[in-house]
Amino acid sequence: MNYKIFIYVLAVAMVIFTGCRKDVFDSEALGRDYFIENIPEGFDWTTSSSIQVEITPSDNYAGTYLYTIDFFDKNPIADSSANLLGSGWCSGKQPLEKSIIIPDAQADLFVCQTTPGGRRSVMQVPIENNRVICNFSRAIDNVAQNRTLSLLANSDEFEIPEIPADVIEITGKNNRLESGRNYIIRGEYTGELNFNNEKNISLYVTGIWNNTAKSTKLEVNTNIYVINNGKIFSREEWDIQVYSNSNLAIAKGCQFGDKDHDDISIRLNSGIFLNEGLVYMEDIYTDQSNTLIKNSGEFHLDKLEATTAITINNADGGKLYIEELEIGNATFINQCYAEIEEMELNYGSSLTIASGCAVKCEKLNVNGAKITLASNSLLEVTDEAEFKGAASSIGRTGSDFALFKTRKIKSNEYWQFLTFSGQLYVEWEKIESNSQFYKFIPPAQLVDSKKGSLIDIPASECSQGNDYQPEEPEEPEFPRQVTLTKSYTFASEDLYPSPGDFDMNDIVLGMDSVTYNYVEKDRISYMIWHCTLRAVGATRQSGAAIQLDGLKDENIQKVTYSKELSLGNFNINSNGTESKQTYAVVPLFDNAHRTLGCDNTSTILNAISKSPQWINDVPFNSFDVKIEFTSPVEELAIRIDNMNYFAIIGTKTPRTEIHLPHYNHTDLSSAPKVLQEVTKDYMWTIRVPGIFRYSHEWTSILEAYPEFKPWVQSGGNSNKEWYNNPIEENLYRKK
Repeated sequence: MNYKIFIYVLAVAMVIFTGCRKDVFDSEALGRDYFIENIPEGFDWTTSSSIQVEITPSDNYAGTYLYTIDFFDKNPIADSSANLLGSGWCSGKQPLEKSIIIPDAQADLFVCQTTPGGRRSVMQVPIENNRVICNFSRAIDNVAQNRTLSLLANSDEFEIPEIPADVIEITGKNNRLESGRNYIIRGEYTGELNFNNEKNISLYVTGIWNNTAKSTKLEVNTNIYVINNGKIFSREEWDIQVYSNSNLAIAKGCQFGDKDHDDISIRLNSGIFLNEGLVYMEDIYTDQSNTLIKNSGEFHLDKLEATTAITINNADGGKLYIEELEIGNATFINQCYAEIEEMELNYGSSLTIASGCAVKCEKLNVNGAKITLASNSLLEVTDEAEFKGAASSIGRTGSDFALFKTRKIKSNEYWQFLTFSGQLYVEWEKIESNSQFYKFIPPAQLVDSKKGSLIDIPASECSQGNDYQPEEPEEPEFPRQVTLTKSYTFASEDLYPSPGDFDMNDIVLGMDSVTYNYVEKDRISYMIWHCTLRAVGATRQSGAAIQLDGLKDENIQKVTYSKELSLGNFNINSNGTESKQTYAVVPLFDNAHRTLGCDNTSTILNAISKSPQWINDVPFNSFDVKIEFTSPVEELAIRIDNMNYFAIIGTKTPRTEIHLPHYNHTDLSSAPKVLQEVTKDYMWTIRVPGIFRYSHEWTSILEAYPEFKPWVQSGGNSNKEWYNNPIEENLYRKK
């Protein structure tokens, strides 16, 4: 309370309540004394609004089963702190249409679909014009997608030339090769070949070459072609350098290296490595652009490292097995099956997985890369997927869903660091990332993998499949209790119609959650308010109640409380509502001090922490209020926006009621009409999302929350999260 304005309060009270005229209240004087100027006309002071939601489920049962739809403020699968904002049920024949209350600061709504078999998925949908439209249904490809070389530019095509007529056969005597010549190994040759820095050489291997050289350098336009069941082996470590416009190609039915002798390393310097047969190698390294690695056979490799713009094409029919893949600014296209123990995709890199194809790896490290999955493709990480550094994305192209599946995702907590988009299912078991780290762009969905997959990707030559198991549908059981866990706080200033000290801590009551008992999908038989009284910054007796603006007294069968509360000043009907009211009024308490265990109403409770001589900290008091209805009611009538909360100051009847702005007083209010109208322009009680961390006593909310005033003066259009950005030293610190 602000005792500096006592004279003003006294004057107002004398004018209004001594009975001369009811229309002499000086609202202009109040405006001059109010703490905020230039309040937009019609501003409602609300921090939450009603939005319309329209949800279509992924109906696989021709409308015969109900899907459960839940609405959250965060992704509930990935974030245990997510709060339930609303629920409903629908089918393919009857989509869900309803309105729910959400904080104005909420930019996206997280829509959770639970199938009749109990499998959950979440879609993150932007709120646009107070409306959310969400469609979980799948569009299936009418035409099978092509996974062939159409994914590549024509420049990436490469064919092994025919053996020229002037070819020179390699024997034991001629191992020195000359520029501009063509050579061939037809039988079995053991030894090294000396390319001697020569250029424009082509070597064809149709027999067996047992290499004995430690190193080989292929200069400009120098090629090795293994064709017609030819083979190249090396019993020693062998380093090969391939320079500009040089090619190394292994045709179908041919072999390069073997399982027990794979100590072959290649450095590609703007050349082509083509495999259509069988390859066993230790590593490939390139730091030059215009390099192509193409595999349509079976390729076993310990390590592939590329630090520049190259293309890796695991083409149709290709089986690629790599222990370690590390690329930066490179393009990796998988058109069949790739199995990689550890894959690192650095800045500027891209991975594309064609329709019906799969990449399986143990660990995935992504830093500023783009991953694209086509219809029914699969990216599976059996251990951990880590995203760090620059922003990365995993997207989907085509008309049917693909799957990104991992056991664990971790990140270094960058805002919206990872984006999922398109028709993509994302499954992960363990989450070590803040929900602010990632964003889902519809229709991408996060799936609760503990309940089973939502997509069947069959095993094939190009995919390991995802071990899909059909679900057994069941109808949800009613009655069903649903607890909306999004909390709200009612905070009041008690010197109405004076502005008071504007600390908004004279009564602080939390509506921690609301439980609805649905007897059918759109009717509720009772509700339970889970309340907590946190502070009493007033020095006179005060109480609180809630008028249900959508219900009459006869709609209420019974009101009961989880514990004994002080209600003596209320004249209560047999059903527990307050008597002589047009609308149903549910009392909460008539003495806030006593509710917090203190009989001295002149004591300030849980609001002072700056001055030790005034400190009076007491435990919060939590209690439940159960309201049973004579017949089931619609949720709209009992939502938080139809909870007309008000504080009561004093013990007299008619009484001083302090309502939320734009909410009507009850029939027992002493305030004349002109004074009630003031609450449409000014605020003495506010409803704040979450557990509101209120000001110190005698510290204005403007000092505690510097964004509050700009929020008001913008008409609520800016600084919508003002209540999350306080000055800590100006708050009462108890939580």
